[in-house]
Amino acid sequence: MRLVCTIVSAISFLGVDAASIRIDSHQTYFTPANLYTDPHSPLIRTNTALGLTRSLRSTSVANEDEDEERIGISDLSKIAEKLPLDALKLGMNPKDVFTRLHFAEAGVKLDDNLEFIEWLHYISLYKASKGQTAFSDRTLFELLRQSKSEEELVTLFHSLRQIPAMKNIADTMQGMLFDRLPSSHKLMNEVWLKHQETPEEVFKILNPEWTTLDANNAVFLSWLKYTKLYRAKMGTSSFSELQAMQLLLKAKPLRNEVEFGRAFQVIKNDPDLKNLAENMQTHLFQKWIKVNKLDPKEFGDMLDLYVSWRYILKEPKTDVDYQTLEAFTLRYAEDKGGSAVLKEVKALFATSDPEAAVTAAMRVSL
Repeated sequence: MRLVCTIVSAISFLGVDAASIRIDSHQTYFTPANLYTDPHSPLIRTNTALGLTRSLRSTSVANEDEDEERIGISDLSKIAEKLPLDALKLGMNPKDVFTRLHFAEAGVKLDDNLEFIEWLHYISLYKASKGQTAFSDRTLFELLRQSKSEEELVTLFHSLRQIPAMKNIADTMQGMLFDRLPSSHKLMNEVWLKHQETPEEVFKILNPEWTTLDANNAVFLSWLKYTKLYRAKMGTSSFSELQAMQLLLKAKPLRNEVEFGRAFQVIKNDPDLKNLAENMQTHLFQKWIKVNKLDPKEFGDMLDLYVSWRYILKEPKTDVDYQTLEAFTLRYAEDKGGSAVLKEVKALFATSDPEAAVTAAMRVSL
């Protein structure tokens, strides 16, 4: 009996006349013309029973099993799947629906919660009807942020990502959480590592390609740190420095690659990222030397389009461009001339004769 009352309450919540629905011991009839199943729902396509079905089952007790069987789970699913559409006809703001469903209450878990997933589906329908700005991703994030703890949000967003229809919104929410709450970084890294999320997947989540990938980009640095953690747990061959460098070049196809060389020169000053940054910079330098056929003078001219390589070498040794050109020249000397030439070029840099160092490095390629 309580099961039947729950169904009627759910229908009344959406303003449907409960008297027009007849439930007997043999069959369930839905007489309102506006009760139907949306065949285009991405959640329905996953064959997941949504909406109130879960809560109906969880509130049932052993002596109600027979009632549930008589009513029919398939019919209950039809009610559940139809709820978002009926709420939409009432023009209900998703925030109001969120409140009425008591999602913000303490103790109410949203991960693995079918009602919550259907509510997210309702947001999509609401935005399709009233415009994308009617309930923005930022509004959704802030609503959830005000309702749940960081730990709950990290768990929720990761669990949503396992549902194909929810993956995009889950990635958006994870990216916002990472960007707005730095205190969540450690916990998010732990969850990603636990579930063996690859650096490629975390890169998609953090979405740093829409920003400048340099030493001042906190999200970019966080991704590098996660890459280091992943390699430490899964093995260095699981995601090599070369793969990491190739991912960045693919993400920024129109960017001057020399900027990455400069960025890694700065990142090498971070003790936590020094080895990773050095190795990624080395792969980049070797690409320019072997594939692009750049020499130190050509590389120096590319570092600053407004001055020549000679001008860069007149800068203080602490200058980033000076250090980057020096690092490239040393790599060039070793790759082209071996350890003997490398030793000579190092000595010339040490004696403050950088032009002679560049000349010595290039002499082996003549």
